[in-house]
Amino acid sequence: MSSSKTRPRSSHDGTDEESPLLDHSRPTTVGTHSLIHQTHSPRIIILLLTTIVFIIGFGIYLVWIPSMRIYEDILCHRYYEELQGRGEVGLSSTIDEARCKGDKVQEELNILTAVLETLKALPGRENLRKREIETGVDDIIGRKPVFALSILGLLLSLLFEVFIMSEWMMLPIRAVWFAPFLQFIGGGEKTASAIFYAIISDVTTQDERANAFLFAACASLSAELIAPTVAAAIMVYSPRISICCGVFVLTSGLLCLITFVPETLHLHASQTQTSTLVPDDSSSEYISDSSSDFNEPLKPKRKSTITRRLSDFYTTSRPLLTLPVLLLLLPSMTRVIGQQSIDLCIRYISTRFSIPLSHASLILSLRALINILLLLIVIPFLSSLLITKFHFSSTHKDLLLARISSLFLILGALTIAISPSLHLTIIGLIIYTLGTGFVSLVRSLITGLVDQKHVARIFAMIAVVETSSALLAGPAVAGLYELGLVWRGEWTGWLGLPFVGLAVVCGVGSVGVWGVKGLGKMSLEKERVVKGAEVGNEEERV
Repeated sequence: MSSSKTRPRSSHDGTDEESPLLDHSRPTTVGTHSLIHQTHSPRIIILLLTTIVFIIGFGIYLVWIPSMRIYEDILCHRYYEELQGRGEVGLSSTIDEARCKGDKVQEELNILTAVLETLKALPGRENLRKREIETGVDDIIGRKPVFALSILGLLLSLLFEVFIMSEWMMLPIRAVWFAPFLQFIGGGEKTASAIFYAIISDVTTQDERANAFLFAACASLSAELIAPTVAAAIMVYSPRISICCGVFVLTSGLLCLITFVPETLHLHASQTQTSTLVPDDSSSEYISDSSSDFNEPLKPKRKSTITRRLSDFYTTSRPLLTLPVLLLLLPSMTRVIGQQSIDLCIRYISTRFSIPLSHASLILSLRALINILLLLIVIPFLSSLLITKFHFSSTHKDLLLARISSLFLILGALTIAISPSLHLTIIGLIIYTLGTGFVSLVRSLITGLVDQKHVARIFAMIAVVETSSALLAGPAVAGLYELGLVWRGEWTGWLGLPFVGLAVVCGVGSVGVWGVKGLGKMSLEKERVVKGAEVGNEEERV
């Protein structure tokens, strides 16, 4: 690239014969020409994001358990209609939930939910696969629009499911399998998660990032703490009322996101000034260089476009493909299968111990309460203790806590798998919950190893691992559970097979944090470079 394209302009430069008529470089700051003032304070942005995550999570949980109960009821009606005839069991009649816990109904429900969860992983997988080869859409139009589109896709997908539920007498219930394809609008949950963590990374420093991630996790857990109890109370009257409330709350969260959250693509947290966002010079230079391509004459498309993109992907990602980064990508696979297994835990408890779904879902509130105490009190206290008393660096502190968390995950999953009683199952769930901070701590570790301009790409790589795992986790968890349903005639403990699989996956994921070495030196070197560049920029401004 010629020097004329990268020559910096002084503030008093005018246009000359060599200057382009249109300046294609993008501003490094985000305009605030909106009806509602949008803050650029990192703390307020984090507070806004976590509040919106709470609202969206609350809406999703209001819908999730009632939807599961409606699916079970629909499949139960279909089963008894085939068994006894439509005259014996009317499609509009009420069937006691206890009669729906048989193997045939549960096997069909298992297939329905497993395929649905697997299909939900496809939009995010496809979107993030493209993002790995090309420049991410959020790097072009910004984080906020992509985040909003992904939530919109989730909302439309949910509305389609509600439509199928309401028309189940005319439409096959498996038509809900088409709902996830609406999540191609925005890329679905995994894309939303990747962009959310990228925004948090934009507005925090390395020392603040782990606590910000944990605080964000607590927002989701607060929704998990309250929403199941509210949903259970509403389900006494009708599960459909709870679903309508959830749709309204989810829509409100999307509107809050669009209205209040600013764009953070070209900003980053200052290392020298607290509570301040400053322009990201490296990001703006990258965009300016990319936009200068508009000055080049148009050329016909080449047949080797895919090859060129793969080559560009390898070139831009080569700094990220280090052994520590690759090892720290392994724990990402535990998040998806862990979430699906814990979601299955509600049906597992309901089926094995003959408890209504609305009551079984209350274990989510217990799990969330323990999680909140863990993330807001226990982990911050241990973090402060390790740094102040034992003089750990932030990187070594996160690594130690991540290793301890991985042990809790494995032990908790095995306890759930072998527990013969409800009480021991709850104890196993509590032990598993003590390791919930594992993924957030690993995210903080891996973010500290890359430059600011690569943060969005590294989170896209994490999301690709998660979505790829989801494509395997759905069938694997469902297959193990169905196998347990078949074998439970010999011993009811076979129903715990999915949690044995969860323990194995958590063991594989823990290899990443137990096998990685040399994180401290890499992190310190990165911090020196960032602080040196920022001090240099301050001196230039003076």
